[in-house]
Amino acid sequence: LLKKNAKGIYHVAGNYSPQTYITPYQFTQKIARVIGLDLSLIKPISFAQLSKKRLAPRPQHTWLDTGKIEAFGLRITPINEALKRFMNQMGNK
Repeated sequence: LLKKNAKGIYHVAGNYSPQTYITPYQFTQKIARVIGLDLSLIKPISFAQLSKKRLAPRPQHTWLDTGKIEAFGLRITPINEALKRFMNQMGNK
C-alpha cells in the first residue's frame, strides 16, 4: 500500500460483504461449531436487545468492506478457514 501511495481506509477482516453479511448470532454459531461447543446454549436476541449492551450506538446492518484491500491482490482468508487455523494454533499451545 505504501509503494502504491494508497490513501484512505482499508479494512482487513473476514471476507464479509453485503452479499455475505451474517448476524452476530450467526457468527457466534460459526465459532461454536469450530470450537465444538453446544449450539443449544447460544440464543438469538433482537437487535434492540443487542444495542442496549453496546457502549456506542451502531446501525443494524454494518460490515467491513474488504474490496479495496482485495483490489491490491491481498487474499482475505474466509472466516471458516481462519477459525479452523486459529483452533489448530490453539491446540498446539
